[in-house]
Amino acid sequence: MFFLQVVYNGTGPFPAGEYRAKVKEMFNFAYDSYMKNAFPKDELKPLTCEGTNNYGGYALTLIDLLDTLVIFNQTDDFRTGVKWVIENVDFMADLNVSVFESTIRILGGLLSAHFLCIDPHLQLYPGYEGELLQKARDLADR
Repeated sequence: MFFLQVVYNGTGPFPAGEYRAKVKEMFNFAYDSYMKNAFPKDELKPLTCEGTNNYGGYALTLIDLLDTLVIFNQTDDFRTGVKWVIENVDFMADLNVSVFESTIRILGGLLSAHFLCIDPHLQLYPGYEGELLQKARDLADR
């Protein structure tokens, strides 16, 4: 509890801005490592730095972190990721997948990225026509 109070109040050994910078640095390390060593596989194995497809081979990590890219103001990476998902992700496969992971990470990631794309104030993906919502519906129906 003390740690949360220190981070929230910014009264710890580092000012709150330094915590934000450290969190962004850590996110970028993980994101860059995934993109370099595992993409378009689902996940990065941390010890071997290899990709693995344990959840259907849908680039699950990319889909899951699209909204986080927006939080960190990495809109070019967001656009690139959305474009890749629109062009490459297809759920027309007879696979044994984790319903929980598919729901929380893939369906949730598609829906959050869709709502970010349609937000008129953000204008993150010009020309977006609801493709992520269509993919989310397809997945949910399956």
